[in-house]
Amino acid sequence: PEPYGIIASDLSSRGDAHHLIRVEAGGSRRPASAATVAEGGHFFKMDGRGVRDFVAEHVPPALLALTRRAGVDIGAVDHFV
Repeated sequence: PEPYGIIASDLSSRGDAHHLIRVEAGGSRRPASAATVAEGGHFFKMDGRGVRDFVAEHVPPALLALTRRAGVDIGAVDHFV
């Protein structure tokens, strides 16, 4: 069979985009309390349009750089996770 599996990986973070996806309470900064639970601070919150814009701007160049580092043509990759 043709080669399969993980060809390459990359992990990065962008602290400047922290406001796009967040859980505002329940961690070390704002520990769980009756007040944080009552205000719904433990729920996942996301700026959907902001995430879409971030992904559209930053993910394609990151995937291109990743495949170049791996020495693989981007068109040869079936799936990115």
